[in-house]
Amino acid sequence: MATPAEEVVGYERKKPTLYRNLSCLGNSNESAVKVIKDWVREGHKLKKTNLEKAIKKLRKYARYKHALEVSEWMDGSGGLRLALPDLAIRLDLIARVRGIDDAEKYFTDLPERAKNHQSYGALLNCYVREELVEKAEGLMEKMKELDFVLNAVPYNNMMTLYYKTGQPEKVPLVIQEMKANDVVPDTFTYNIWMKSCAAMSGIGAVEKVFDEMKRDGRVGADWTTYSNLAAIYVDAGIVAKAESALKEMEKKMPQKELFAYNFLITMYAGIHNIVEVHRVWGLIRLRFSNMTNTSYICMLSSLVKLGDLQGAEKCFEEWESNGLSYDVRVPNLLIGAYITKGMIEKAESFLEHALEKGGKPNYKTWEMFVDGYLENKQMDRAIETMKKAISQVKYREWQPAPEKALAILKHFEELGDVDEAEDIFKRLRGVDHVNTVTYNSLLRTYIQAGKSPSKVLQRMKLDKIDPDTETDCLLKQIGEI
Repeated sequence: MATPAEEVVGYERKKPTLYRNLSCLGNSNESAVKVIKDWVREGHKLKKTNLEKAIKKLRKYARYKHALEVSEWMDGSGGLRLALPDLAIRLDLIARVRGIDDAEKYFTDLPERAKNHQSYGALLNCYVREELVEKAEGLMEKMKELDFVLNAVPYNNMMTLYYKTGQPEKVPLVIQEMKANDVVPDTFTYNIWMKSCAAMSGIGAVEKVFDEMKRDGRVGADWTTYSNLAAIYVDAGIVAKAESALKEMEKKMPQKELFAYNFLITMYAGIHNIVEVHRVWGLIRLRFSNMTNTSYICMLSSLVKLGDLQGAEKCFEEWESNGLSYDVRVPNLLIGAYITKGMIEKAESFLEHALEKGGKPNYKTWEMFVDGYLENKQMDRAIETMKKAISQVKYREWQPAPEKALAILKHFEELGDVDEAEDIFKRLRGVDHVNTVTYNSLLRTYIQAGKSPSKVLQRMKLDKIDPDTETDCLLKQIGEI
């Protein structure tokens, strides 16, 4: 899927639109309101329909912060009256940007006329996204009482929730309820039902549901149905049926649905069919004038998975020549491939090249190098790189793999290097990645150094970490208990 910034590539000669200006903000913290004001100042007319279209596209490309800013400007400074569907959309945006508590407050404060099936449905969707089972179930019951369950969508939401939270056995119960209430299923209903059957009962149950779908004259199998089937067959390792489903999918999918082509590439890579991977890539290049980072990521990851490193390097060169925004996820794929093959120096050289081109490494970049340095016993470089990774993330946004963090702590433990151990420990606390095991390692480091830490139990209490029997033994050794 293209990002908004990618979408504007090649549009210089076309008439400017408000959305294109907004899309240029990318993921930045710059204000969408400023773009709107500049648009008006330049003499452009501001229509409600254009603002609604901008919000729709910003949501499509996960630019939720800017979409929310536009929505709030509309009935604030913009003085535009929002329709009831607009309020439901805002509820969803608030949940994504500010969290579920603010979304619930917004819902509670809505006027009674706005508490309809749309706003209830939006809140239910938020609960499902956050995997809040009890709240979702309670809201669903309330919607039934109010006769707000008007179609298959709320049921689909509940089935999705049960599937995501490891309760696929509850999905058939929802299907039974739908049938009892004469609720017409849609394609998504059958797709999530088939996924649940795959998780519970295997391919035979999946195909039985698919047969029922074909017999049901109210809904037909579309390209998403066959993509769903293909994914199930790929996961099960049933190559012939996966290929058959992919061929059916390709017949039914819209020619301008880029996501579908990306999916085809991923699935063919999953069954190690490199010929089809290249064929579909050729179709993308033929049918889409504006290539996207997402498509290149899809193709590169597939080539790396198939072991075609030379082909991946050629694909990367093509990506750079296309002049798309320098998304670090693209070079990360080759960096990861080089490190996996033990080609650390080549990975380092490649990173230098990406930096020269304007690439900005993320924590994933550094994490891959940590793996490589640990594998090659280059501890100093692993420690330095781990610090870089941690420094680039927010609280709980990312945590290093436990075995990697422990390998570094173990190194300080063997050296009895208390200062360095405390430094990395402090950094791990900053990303909420300390536990009983890491505390025990820190204590062993102090013992190895012949020193005594202070207030360890107090620190553990602050971090809500429970000591174990080893902790007690270590604390006795240093005389804290």
